[in-house]
Amino acid sequence: NNATAAARNICAALGEGAVADRTCRDWFKRFREGDISLEDRPKI
Repeated sequence: NNATAAARNICAALGEGAVADRTCRDWFKRFREGDISLEDRPKI
């Protein structure tokens, strides 16, 4: 899947553990929903 591939690519470039697979999946979901903000969402 694209999010998993993105996480692998980011970790390959920046080092192991640079980003979690789950974080990339969350980013992809936000972008699909039209939320292109790079600001963190408030914690619930």
